This record gives sequence, C-alpha cells and structure tokens, in this order.
Amino acid sequence: MIMKLLRYTLYLLVLASTILFTLTNTYNKDISIPSSLAGKHLEVLGVKLRVHQTGHGPDILFIHGSIGNLEDFEAVQPYLKQYRVTSFDRIGHGYSAMATEKATISSNAKFTSALIRALNLKNVILVGHSYGGSIALKMALNKDPNIHSLVLLAPAAYSLAPTSKLEHILSTPVFGLGLLRLFRPFIAESRLRKGLNASLEPNQSLAPDDFIEKRIALWNNPGVLFTRTQQTNEVTAELNAMQAHYHAIKLPVSILIGDKENHQDISLGCRLLEKNIKYSQLIEIKDAGHYLQYKDPALIGETIKSMSY
Repeated sequence: MIMKLLRYTLYLLVLASTILFTLTNTYNKDISIPSSLAGKHLEVLGVKLRVHQTGHGPDILFIHGSIGNLEDFEAVQPYLKQYRVTSFDRIGHGYSAMATEKATISSNAKFTSALIRALNLKNVILVGHSYGGSIALKMALNKDPNIHSLVLLAPAAYSLAPTSKLEHILSTPVFGLGLLRLFRPFIAESRLRKGLNASLEPNQSLAPDDFIEKRIALWNNPGVLFTRTQQTNEVTAELNAMQAHYHAIKLPVSILIGDKENHQDISLGCRLLEKNIKYSQLIEIKDAGHYLQYKDPALIGETIKSMSY
C-alpha cells in the first residue's frame, strides 16, 4: 500500500513538473502596442523596448518603478514642454519584451544606459520613481558619462523588507512562469488592486479615474509578474551592495518623498540618502503618498527643470 502511494505521488510530481515546465517554456509575451497608446518599439541590446519621446531641448529620461509603465509620469510631462522627454517600458514591463537575463537593478541599468546611447541622449536628467530610482542610482554609481543629474521620486535606496517564500518560488526560471500562468487568474488581480490602492493613498482622487483598472489590465500578465518577482528577489542584496558607495556620487541629486509614504523603509532611506550624497537635496511633499507625482506634478516639474541649470 505504501509503495503504491509512493508511486502515485511520484507520478503526480513528475506530471506536475512536466506541466509547469511546459507552461514556462511555451510562454511568449505579447508586446503589441495598442493603437490607443503612445510609443513604438526600439531594439536595445537585442530586446524590443516600448519607447515614447516628445518635445525638443535638454534631455529628460523617465524610469518607472516596479511594477510600472511609461504612463506613470503622465501628470508631470505637461510641465516640461521645453525639454526632449523620453519614457519607456523597462525590460519585461508594459509592452516591452522580456530579456533573456534576469531582471535586476544591474540589468535594468545596463539596458537604460544602452537606450540612452541608442537615442543619442546627452546630459540627461534621470527621473526615477521607486525601483526606477534604484536604477538611476546604479547608473550614477556606474559613472554613465551621459548623465547630468538625478531626480529621485520615493526611491528605493536601502535594504527593503525580506522577500516572501512565495516570491522566491515564483521567480524560479524553470517553473516560475508556469506557476504564474496557472494561478494568476485567481490571485494576481486582488494583489495588484491592494498594492495600487496602498501606493496611491492618500491621493487616490488625484489619479486618473481609470488609473487602477488600466494598470491592472496592463500588469496582470505572466511576463510582467515574473519580471517583478525577479526584481523583488534580488533588490535587497543589490541595495546592500550599492549603499556603501553612495558617497561616491558627485552628480546633483534631488530626492522627493511624500510625508504620507506608506513604505517606511523608503521614507527612512531617502533621509539617509540625502546625508550620504554630497550634492543632494531632500524635498518632502505634504500629504503625498508613494505616487507623489500625482499629488504635486508642478513641484516635481519645477524640481526637474532646476536640475538643468
């Protein structure tokens, strides 16, 4: 009886592994850009990225958070009409393809620097939100020669909360995508909705009416979710390695944080970052949460413009 049970158990494990392996390896992320959205594909380091560029003048490059997409800066862009503004969906996000390498701060920094070169951007003001701020800091530490200054919106600069066991399992290259394809219909939307509401708080009324529904429709995608789990699993180790070197950043840096930021580690990290970067300033926005660009886009626009002087 026991041997028979063991045989059935082994059979089920092999069957489950085969199904998950197949679901992972047959996945192909749809990156077709809807006609209602801006942007076009540009191949960077062999990966198609969705890129949108407007205006003329000094260069600004927006780097969205995790999860995110280039529309995350829509409220700020009207205040930057005298600039050439470039925004893009990072690897694996939005309507950009997934890279063959793992999505990390380092790999995102590499692709972002390559995008700058591909578009021939010069003296770039990097504007990074949340995880995008981590990428901007990494690019500064890499001494990217095309960067002029940084504007960091609620950046993740120091160690974050430990990654859950579920995130570790979902990020595995062999089975992660398969698991996400199986369970996404049952868990992803509620988790995304909860996270978005928390990040918008207390500024939900200031975001576009369809902000949450559009983001869920875009982010509730196995490829996007898998990319996020890869980032989440690596972020603490990467930030731990980066934080000892922030004092070496000699670029002008503006750090903006909302006084209602619900990620305590980010809020404390911003204050520590300002102390460790010589040419930096910290600006606190009253009654703003994590998506502070919807609370005071005019102030953020003015801060960005001040960095080009």
